Amino acid sequence: MLIRSYLYTQDKNESFSITENVISVFKGNFTNYTILKNEPYWKDPNLFVVEVKLSTYTSFSIEDIEEGLRSIADKWLYFGNPVDEALASDTMEGCRFLITGVKMINIFI
Repeated sequence: MLIRSYLYTQDKNESFSITENVISVFKGNFTNYTILKNEPYWKDPNLFVVEVKLSTYTSFSIEDIEEGLRSIADKWLYFGNPVDEALASDTMEGCRFLITGVKMINIFI
């Protein structure tokens, strides 16, 4: 599973802390994780982009992680058939809750 998030921060340590909050909702679904990217977002100096690869125990579907997704945001868009990507953003119509510090997040399974 790959998680790409755009975070409201200008600090690498704070972006790591926000990322740990995000991946903690998937405890029990992965064995370890690797930070692939943690750097300022080139389009906006007030954002960091972080990419994390989670090594999972077994393959799973979006339905298997829906509870974790609801802990991150209350509104998601799903892509693929079968679904292999979920997207949440603070600018998405109907999104009233997004975990603190996150502007947008993509989860690829």
